[in-house]
Amino acid sequence: MHVFASLSKNSKILQSIVPKTVVSRNFVGLLPQKKTQAPKFLQQKKVLTRNFSKNQIYCSNEIKIEGFEEKRVQVFRNGVRSGGIVASLLPGTTFEDLLNFVSDRFEIDAKKIYLSGGASIMDIALIKDNDTIYVAEDEGYIPLDSSGCILSRELNNILGNQETKTEMVFYLNGERKVLGNIDPNRTLLDYIRSIGLTGTKNVCGEGGCGACAVMVSHYDQFKKQVVHRTINSCMLPLAYVDNMAVTTVEGIGNIDELHPIQERIAKTHGVQCGYCTPGFVVNTYTVLCNNPEPTVEEIEEAVAGNLCRCTGYRPIFDAIKSFARDYDPKSVGKLVPEMNHIKCRHKINTNEFPEELKKSVQKPLILTNGEYVWFKPTKLETLLKLKNTKMEMLLSKQLKNESEVEKKLHKRKNKISTISATVVSGNTEIGYERVYKFKKNRLMVSTAQVKELKVMEINEEEGFLTVGAGTTINDFGDKCKYILEHFPKAITSGFEALHEQTKFFANHSIRNMATLGGSLYTANPLSDLYPILMSVDAIANIESVNGSRRVPVREFVISKGTTCLKPEEILVSVDIPFTKKGQYVKSYKIGRRREDSQSIINGGFMVQFDENEKDLVVDACLAYGAIWETSIIAQEASEFLIGKKFNAQTAQECMDILEREIPIMKRLGLIDLRKDLIKNIFFKFFVEIGTKQGLIDENKPISKIGGYYRWPHRVAKQEYEDFNTEVGQPYKHLQAFESTTGEAKFITDLPEPEGTVHCAIVPSTKACARILKIDESEALKMKGVVSFFSAKDIPGSNYAGIIWDDEEIFASKQVNYYGHPIGIIVAETEQLAKEAAKLVKIEYEELPFIQTIQEAIKEQSFYELDEERLMGVGDVESAFEESDVIVEGEMFTEHQEHFYFETENCLAIPQPDQMLIYAAAQDLGQVQRTVSIALAKPKSYVTVKMHRLGGSFGGKQHRTMYISAMAAVAAKKLRRPVKFWLDRQTDMSISGMRHAFLGKYKMGINKTTGKINSVDLKVYNNGGHSLDLTSCVMDRGLWSIDNSYCFPNIRLEGKCCKTNRVSSTAYRSFGCAQGLGIIETAIEHVSHEAGLDPDFVRTANLYEVGDITPTGWRITDSKTHRVMKECKEKVNYEERKQKIKEFNKLNKYKKRGCSLLPIKGSMGLESDFMCQQSALVNIYTDGTIHISHGGTEMGQGLSTKLAQVAATALGISTSRIRVGETATDKIANAPPTAAVTGQGLNGRAVLDACRILNERLAPVKKDLGENATFDEVILEAYFRKIGLNVVGHGKLDDFVFDYKTKTGRQAWYVSWSGVYTEVEIDTLTGEFQMIHTEFVHDAGRSLNSAIDIGQIEGGFIQGAGYWTMEKPIWAKDGHLRTRNVSTYKIPAYSDIPIKFNISLIDNAPNPLGVYSSKATGESGFHSSTTVFFAIRNAIKAAREESGLTDFFELKAPLTIDNIQSACNMKVDPFDVEK
Repeated sequence: MHVFASLSKNSKILQSIVPKTVVSRNFVGLLPQKKTQAPKFLQQKKVLTRNFSKNQIYCSNEIKIEGFEEKRVQVFRNGVRSGGIVASLLPGTTFEDLLNFVSDRFEIDAKKIYLSGGASIMDIALIKDNDTIYVAEDEGYIPLDSSGCILSRELNNILGNQETKTEMVFYLNGERKVLGNIDPNRTLLDYIRSIGLTGTKNVCGEGGCGACAVMVSHYDQFKKQVVHRTINSCMLPLAYVDNMAVTTVEGIGNIDELHPIQERIAKTHGVQCGYCTPGFVVNTYTVLCNNPEPTVEEIEEAVAGNLCRCTGYRPIFDAIKSFARDYDPKSVGKLVPEMNHIKCRHKINTNEFPEELKKSVQKPLILTNGEYVWFKPTKLETLLKLKNTKMEMLLSKQLKNESEVEKKLHKRKNKISTISATVVSGNTEIGYERVYKFKKNRLMVSTAQVKELKVMEINEEEGFLTVGAGTTINDFGDKCKYILEHFPKAITSGFEALHEQTKFFANHSIRNMATLGGSLYTANPLSDLYPILMSVDAIANIESVNGSRRVPVREFVISKGTTCLKPEEILVSVDIPFTKKGQYVKSYKIGRRREDSQSIINGGFMVQFDENEKDLVVDACLAYGAIWETSIIAQEASEFLIGKKFNAQTAQECMDILEREIPIMKRLGLIDLRKDLIKNIFFKFFVEIGTKQGLIDENKPISKIGGYYRWPHRVAKQEYEDFNTEVGQPYKHLQAFESTTGEAKFITDLPEPEGTVHCAIVPSTKACARILKIDESEALKMKGVVSFFSAKDIPGSNYAGIIWDDEEIFASKQVNYYGHPIGIIVAETEQLAKEAAKLVKIEYEELPFIQTIQEAIKEQSFYELDEERLMGVGDVESAFEESDVIVEGEMFTEHQEHFYFETENCLAIPQPDQMLIYAAAQDLGQVQRTVSIALAKPKSYVTVKMHRLGGSFGGKQHRTMYISAMAAVAAKKLRRPVKFWLDRQTDMSISGMRHAFLGKYKMGINKTTGKINSVDLKVYNNGGHSLDLTSCVMDRGLWSIDNSYCFPNIRLEGKCCKTNRVSSTAYRSFGCAQGLGIIETAIEHVSHEAGLDPDFVRTANLYEVGDITPTGWRITDSKTHRVMKECKEKVNYEERKQKIKEFNKLNKYKKRGCSLLPIKGSMGLESDFMCQQSALVNIYTDGTIHISHGGTEMGQGLSTKLAQVAATALGISTSRIRVGETATDKIANAPPTAAVTGQGLNGRAVLDACRILNERLAPVKKDLGENATFDEVILEAYFRKIGLNVVGHGKLDDFVFDYKTKTGRQAWYVSWSGVYTEVEIDTLTGEFQMIHTEFVHDAGRSLNSAIDIGQIEGGFIQGAGYWTMEKPIWAKDGHLRTRNVSTYKIPAYSDIPIKFNISLIDNAPNPLGVYSSKATGESGFHSSTTVFFAIRNAIKAAREESGLTDFFELKAPLTIDNIQSACNMKVDPFDVEK
């Protein structure tokens, strides 16, 4: 037998039984029971594993151990020659034992065993001693010479005598990991989640949100120190972290031993849904590990790229900024507890950076799973040899010798001609292709260990910096900063421009991965650095086995995706020259958002002046990017500048040349904006450099228009009333600590039951078409694909809905929007399901389709509702006749994506007596109903559960029911658990959005009084292809469109448009925001035409108690005057308006505007029967309490508030109370948690239960006396057989408006806000910044001021995104183009107001609310309307500067192209002479 010569750690134990025998083996099977007992380690484990490779020494020994007769076998993965194991099969070993053993060892689901000749066996008796066997999942036998093995052998030939390794070693949270046989395309995120570290989340899959952040640490051989980097694990190959240490959020701290970062984020109320929280923790932790005492700016710069959809960022950054050495406690408000400044502890419960990794000798690494190969060389020489080897030729030659049967067994998905070495540097581009193109690379070559590509050397003698192509963008930026600090300013202008641009290159985590070489090699026209490198005349150093050459960077890129590199060449480094005396370089980038946004345009400009004549240009280069298929130099304009005086005339002529010289690629879009920006950023350059050179007076306002402006750090204040009861305390979320440690479990984090399969949708690729044929045959041929399901497989009804059952679960005969689910593929893995779904072929007969409201109006495509949406009060026509001024116009608001961080998902588990569904949904009852009708089963058969949602905002109110039904149908038929998780692109395509609205208004006013006499409004919304909640959204929009104003004569009509888009659905502010935009635009319009100040008009029409709303409801509670008065006082409103006027007078190209609006919010659902809820309150004999309610916790703090309500009602501490999961088998028939009714309905139910309990406990309390403790009362009640569990029921009395009778209220109650927002816009680029928001709000008697303020902040920032940057874009064929963070931009930290103050007014009890409270979930979003109108007023100031005084219409959102276009500001270089 073959036995390793090396001793096992357990060999001494075995030698005690069998002396003089060296043993180090794997044992599989049942040990014989004899008097001589086997060693303990053999009793406990059937298997002891040891890896081996061809380089290890082993010898032959004949061993005969009494009672231990066995067969010795070598075990490999199917088709793989390396990474095998030696195993001994003991007597009694079964075939199933062996399958279980190899499944565990190789981390596969082994189902087949092949002998070395390819014979498949199912009887272990066929395996002989010393046999070699190959284990597989479902695939056929793969001969050893598969592509992966061929490539591995060739790589060893290239390496020659270099010692290699075939396993990767890394540390994960301090635990050593050794892996071999891995798929090089597998991501680090996939691996760490697969082993149970689920705190790291998959949100976008393209490195743009930060939720997947981990800390990757390595020992830098140059710096001789450990370097920590935050990395996006969703894009990083697992193989990349070889010889590194990885720290996830779980490795930083846990619920029992919190890291200070975790504790502070929780205690400053930085947790709402908690899905993004681990990413913020990890990113901050990395900052502190690298520098225990950073500045606020350093922290903000590192973490600002992390996104959050719930909090509005303020509380998160209040927490993490407290670690800065220059932290100012005065910059934060009342909600931030006092926190001592402490130094960061490196780790908790884990070791320091492993010494093994510091001392490890770098060896080339070859990993393969038989099909794909990861190769990490250590020398440039090796890399060059590899590039000179034509791998595809090698493989072609090998495969020609294979039989047809062998070729078929390989089942290769890629053509052999495409197999080439893919060089992996930061993987940011390759990772992106993996997500969107399902592209897998046969051979991935990592440059992580090639030192020659990491070099950064300053050559002072020749005056340039050499930067290795493998240098990360952050390292490069740091080097630029070093140069700026250590070299004269006169020669560092280029590095200043490069340093500035690196700060706006993607986000911090991407910059930790992306490299300078990758930025050039990808030849992407959007590259932010390429134009600057062109302008400074940088040189690319290129090498191959045949020699080296130097190429100007200007000539490096030939066309999009193509460089001048030959197949055998490598970009090794870039030489960047220092600038000369009198030479200036500037960089520019305009994007949809400051943080992590692709460029709409970027530029790198250089100009050099004569040493003697400071205004004479002797050299120039104007390079532009993001406008053509490559970055380009404006050659004519650049040459024109040379020899000219740098003055207004020259600038004007140069801009004229640029206008005609620079081409713009039409497919990029925003053509008009790009045309203007070409000239406008040059104008900025002209002014900025002219000022620096002393050619323009720096005291002139125009001198301040250029460059990147660094706004001061954010400050915020909060004011609220203090209470001495449990209700009213600003407690943190109940599970805030679990969120910061990553221990909070969402549905996708739950352990998968045995046998779980995964789904992927087969979507329509047409917007409207008949389905002629579905062919899933090719998909079903793929190994691991289980089945395909479509409409024909649904045993019950294929139709579902909310108001009407008008939407098919699977499109059966006709698809009605692009992305419409036609079926699902079910496979063993999620990735396999996605790949197989692409192979399903659909034949269509295309039909005409409608996308927009305007098209629907033209075609009269409306939903025929049961009741026409017509309402109003007064005599509209007579009132118009009495009006002094009448205006007509329209206002359009676009759709908005929810962008909750946790995408829609569910887990369906078939059980003998029920179907158990875990669903990420706001309305579990609707999921239950939809699944039951799809399965043709009663509701009692379906149990739906949910503990928490990773955000929702209305998006999961009902849309999750469709994928839940799909999963349930598959689970029922397959009798296997089915997990369904939508990736971001799919979720955005099929989950629905906010309704687009078009409002056509007519308004009349009395000029003397400012009173609005008459309003006539016709409102349209885009409902999409099914009704969903469209009519309800229209209802809420119409009922709320009056805002805070009394219109004695108003007529409202609503039309719901039917189009071929995904159904629009519920969204926070549910029609209200759209209505506010429409009515406030009408007020602006009529005020303008009447020559009145809009503030005067608004004040003149504010509601008074007793006024009648458009629904006929008489106002009984109006605090609008109070909140407006307090808001004005807090901002010194009149003084602020005057200062803005003065600013605008002094600044032509930057303008400010402000808006102060009254806001009315509503609480209540649109159907009366839904306004009820139940809750179960259990009191245990130890005095602790468990609450089950029918609401859903999605970050809004519902569970925390209910605990406080119960604590107050029972007279105990909130700490005694636990709030459990929501489940339909505990609380039946629950309505959706929506329309800010969560605390009202559930709170009433809890109060009702507590009332009953208090009544039951009253006699006990009386008998025991007033000194009896709660515990004593409860225990005594138990002994008296008094029930301690009660279901309470809460409801709202009839109040919903009835269109037939024209009676009812528009809400159960309303809340009032006075909100001020001030902005500054750049009229040349359309960029803007919110400067100040002051929010005064009526929250009644707040149940929890911290949660209420958090809801206001989060809603306001989400709303600001709606009004400004969040614009979905559809292609002409109907598909959604904006399907992820790279194309759809939500606000980041840098987008929030510089000053953000919130005040909850005191002494404002609400008799209709739980403990006199009012809900705040939507108030912030409503109030974000002020952002739109503040920008509008800034635009108005810009237009007036140009002599444009007419009223102008604006559409929402006000993206930078809309702002820039509306300003209509023409640059005038001669302004510098004025």
